[in-house]
Amino acid sequence: MLGERHGSGPTEVAVVHVPARSVTAVDTTGAGDAFVGALALGLLEGDALERAVIRATGVAAYAVG
Repeated sequence: MLGERHGSGPTEVAVVHVPARSVTAVDTTGAGDAFVGALALGLLEGDALERAVIRATGVAAYAVG
């Protein structure tokens, strides 16, 4: 995760970039944990990496707002 600009995750040959969601941050505590947890869940559920990163970016945005 790269903060307010976008989320990212590596593949074997590339890096996936997705746009960040615009939020007014109230408390950023746990944003990284929320991102990683959602990313892991998406991958465990069989999502493609790009879909999992999109989900994780949304969860992190929700966590801070």
